[in-house]
Amino acid sequence: MNVNINTGSAWVAYNDEIFRCASWIITSLKRSQFEGIETHSFGDVRKMLLDNEAQLWSTEKGCVVTFISHFPQSSLLTVWLAGGDFEQVMTEHEDAINKFGKDQGCSIIYVLGRKGWKRKLRTRGYVEHATVVSRKL
Repeated sequence: MNVNINTGSAWVAYNDEIFRCASWIITSLKRSQFEGIETHSFGDVRKMLLDNEAQLWSTEKGCVVTFISHFPQSSLLTVWLAGGDFEQVMTEHEDAINKFGKDQGCSIIYVLGRKGWKRKLRTRGYVEHATVVSRKL
């Protein structure tokens, strides 16, 4: 499900779907923490989704959350959070996610994830192009 409507019954249905996916979103947020430092809470993600700053792509068994970053020379669609059955989500929504990104002027799709995602995404045409390192300040 990907709905960007903030009024009436569509908003209620979308809000309900966000809560249905809450456990997957929260688990993904916890896995993305660095040494226990949170960048977002579930409430922050919910607000981003309801404010159309992020997009929820859900199935019966999983979901992904995307967002768009705009830069001077191009825009980037990021698959930010993923939980549940990733294969089911990608099978059902990958074409729509790609179309959405293109329609929004994005030239690349970027997936944030753990090392294990490389193997799963390689079969879908994704390539590793960067390494992220960090340390606590």
